[in-house]
Amino acid sequence: MRRTLFAALCFGLMLVPRPAHAQGEPPRTKEIKEAEKLIAIGMLTTDTVERRARVEKALKPLQEAMAKNPENARVWLLNGQAAAALRDLPRADSLLKTAEQMYPAFADDINETRVQTWAEAFTASLTMMDEKKFDEALATLLLAERMYSLRPESKMNLGVLYANKGDVVSAQQQFEAALAAATGPLKDGLKPEEAARWQHYALTSKTNIAQMASQQGVEAFEAKRYDDAMKFFQQARELNPLSRDFAYNLAQSIYAKAAQLEEARAQLLKEEKAAKAKKDAATARAKSEAAARIAEQLVGYYAQVEPLVVAARTADPSNQDLFLLQARSYRIRGSLTTDAAQQAEFDKRVNALLKEHEALPIEVTSLIVTSTDSTAVIRGQVNNRKATAGAPVKLHFTLFALDGTKVGEQDVTVAAPAVGAAANFEESTRITGDVTAWKYEILQ
Repeated sequence: MRRTLFAALCFGLMLVPRPAHAQGEPPRTKEIKEAEKLIAIGMLTTDTVERRARVEKALKPLQEAMAKNPENARVWLLNGQAAAALRDLPRADSLLKTAEQMYPAFADDINETRVQTWAEAFTASLTMMDEKKFDEALATLLLAERMYSLRPESKMNLGVLYANKGDVVSAQQQFEAALAAATGPLKDGLKPEEAARWQHYALTSKTNIAQMASQQGVEAFEAKRYDDAMKFFQQARELNPLSRDFAYNLAQSIYAKAAQLEEARAQLLKEEKAAKAKKDAATARAKSEAAARIAEQLVGYYAQVEPLVVAARTADPSNQDLFLLQARSYRIRGSLTTDAAQQAEFDKRVNALLKEHEALPIEVTSLIVTSTDSTAVIRGQVNNRKATAGAPVKLHFTLFALDGTKVGEQDVTVAAPAVGAAANFEESTRITGDVTAWKYEILQ
């Protein structure tokens, strides 16, 4: 499990100045001064047991202050700070909200308390994750978010925890929230080192959101909910336009949707023919018009397939399925036009595409690229179509980060198997960043 590491908090976060409030500053009564001193002493120690013992001593004067001056916002502020120190975060959140509503000028003090409490809860959650106490870590992170929700780190780890529980929807929501936080207004007040981390969080969040959307797309496709599949794969592709998989899966989803429409159109044409045989002109016309509307949809769908296939073939140039998808797009669009010149052009494209595919000596299949922090593993098969058995087949792989930066490359050489047979390959290579896309070239 990957987790987000968190360095020292920068308390120089830029805060929006609050307007002056007409009400005067809430007074410090004798009980409030005593509670402030006890809470301050308690916060000097990192030992949780000792801190609790010290802060609990502040509860008595706070109760007295609340009884005497319930309208004093400072009493609510100190109660909130004490609750935060005692790790009663839901109560702390409620008390601090009330204090700010009563006296908005406390906003900076409240924000500092929230940030510090968030940081401590976040750090505690990292220990829980290391100890594989994942449910406890999730609960702690949710409380941390309740106290302070403007940073991306806890959202990143919530996304990881939900993903590992199989809750893809919640995981995606957390990564989307992390992306919004990492690219939000707080980033402008960060020091360069932390700004670089937040940029990495943004890229990682985008990558994870794309993967979550793709996973939902696969589930929708397998359930034959092709409209949903198209929506999810389109979302994934918008986030990661370099991915061969997202382009390929979106093209397959559109093709599957189009195939359903082709069946519906064929049925309408059959019914039109039957209506004509019965001399039922009105029904025949209605069926013909419905079939024509579907034909327009088919042209639109297959027109969308072509650029997706072209993009996928840039990364995966020998994939037979991609050739067939593109040829199918040309054939259907050619069959649905009444323009003879366009029909001839589509036929020409089909023939050229099939000749190009026929000329390929090998096909690369079953490609999988996996990666850790510093290493990528490339696995696949070389299927021999017409290469000389035993001849070296050389492939050059290039690996990319989400922003298009090259993070690795690797040459793979495979001895061609017998014609019609397949040979497996596996190579490891060093990488300088997260791999989110790949492509290969056939050198020989």
